[in-house]
Amino acid sequence: MKLFVVTLFTIASTLSFASNPTQDQRDTYTKSLAAKYLDIALLSADARINKSLYCEDGTYTSEITQNTLKAISTARNTLDSAFAAKTLATIKSNKALQEVVSTQMSYRFALATPTLGYSLAAEKAALIGSVMYGPAYGVLGNTTVIKFGNATSALITTTEMDEEGKISYSKKYVTYSVIQNSDYQTIVTIDGTSYRLAQTSDGFRLVPAGSTDDNDAYRNGFVENASECEA
Repeated sequence: MKLFVVTLFTIASTLSFASNPTQDQRDTYTKSLAAKYLDIALLSADARINKSLYCEDGTYTSEITQNTLKAISTARNTLDSAFAAKTLATIKSNKALQEVVSTQMSYRFALATPTLGYSLAAEKAALIGSVMYGPAYGVLGNTTVIKFGNATSALITTTEMDEEGKISYSKKYVTYSVIQNSDYQTIVTIDGTSYRLAQTSDGFRLVPAGSTDDNDAYRNGFVENASECEA
């Protein structure tokens, strides 16, 4: 909807930065920037969850997640730890926003890094509770969804549609493990199949082990964000 897009543009366009700022001015600006990212994320999540605007500019899961991550990281860059804590508390307490981002590995990774750093331990923690998406055999509307339940088990749900449009579902509980190999790559082995965990600009991906092309995750692996609205 045009009104929604204009509202987002209005919020974003209010951001400004004075030349040669003082430290206090920089911090004030950073707080303002974090607040605007948070406003956009909250508004977008409300539009998606409460108003069913799934396919509008700004309401894609990936976009809402990115604005949430920007709010978190920008708030953490301020000199005010209380402000950063309040920003995170608002994110965690907003039901609509949590419905969108709570199973996103990127979001869960952002929650883990303050205590675990950018480490294998943080990646392991972020996987728990996250959901990723992959293809299934066949041509028509087939998807595989994996939900990581704890440190060793996951649920794989497969949705398949035959040529007549009949949809069938299957579920399978599997085990998985996470290690770091000699090349310092994070390897996730799911039900005997190994994947390289890759962090990209649009989220985490599970790329078939041995592949150097992160886009192979779309063909033979798993990605953080499902395809939305195109089908």
